[in-house]
Amino acid sequence: MVDEDLWREYLVEAEDLLATVEQCALELEGNPSETTAVDEIFRCVHTLKGNSAFLGLQEVSALCHEFESSMEELRKKQRHPAPEELEAILELVDTIRRLHAEARRAKSPITGTPAGGEPDDTGDAERRYLVFSLGGLTAAVPVGAVDEVSRPLPVSRVPCASRWLRGLVNLRGEVIPIVDFCAVAGLRERDAGFLLVVDAAGTKAAIEVEEIHGVIALVPQPHEDVPAGWLPLFSAVARGPSGLVGIIETSVLLDVGVGKNAGVGG
Repeated sequence: MVDEDLWREYLVEAEDLLATVEQCALELEGNPSETTAVDEIFRCVHTLKGNSAFLGLQEVSALCHEFESSMEELRKKQRHPAPEELEAILELVDTIRRLHAEARRAKSPITGTPAGGEPDDTGDAERRYLVFSLGGLTAAVPVGAVDEVSRPLPVSRVPCASRWLRGLVNLRGEVIPIVDFCAVAGLRERDAGFLLVVDAAGTKAAIEVEEIHGVIALVPQPHEDVPAGWLPLFSAVARGPSGLVGIIETSVLLDVGVGKNAGVGG
């Protein structure tokens, strides 16, 4: 079951995002060349995609992903939106609101079934993880450690910082270090879709990730099972629906994101 306060927070923010999308679509009806409205629609849908995936609302997340893919030309400003595309945007808003209403009636958006479709008979060794793409690999962090999923923010570089530190972001007045696992592990850096913030005992660090895949129950394997090329990026691995998933434990993330950054030139 999703925490009630978190679920309520999600619905309030989601409705604000949907109302913005709706308003922008109506503005585009009167002025199809209004590029600011197009940008705002994609920002809202992208944020909703990540937030819904985090809460296990796979239908909503998949719908947003499909919308982004189908409207790629529009996002790249290659042409003005056609009337049928504006209608599709409004239909997207209506469909997501319907899915939210159905989830609300079911009392929880998470069904207890992992993405692989097998029943979640959670045993002692299983834990729930937020699964995402990182540097072209599939990775995960314990869902209880996730503080927030947001859109990427401008990163301030820190001269002579440890190689673990990508930089710092200002999240509503709070300065948070960005852990650069890709640089340390030699992974190819890709465009960030989301900023994943974790918190342990009040200490926060963040990772820029490509895609959020949802919350899944996984069984971490012993440390010796981690492929050599995946160290020190992951502290364990697990078998996911589509192959190996690298596990990033919160203690490791905070150690490299905060502890190692106390020095410079690492």
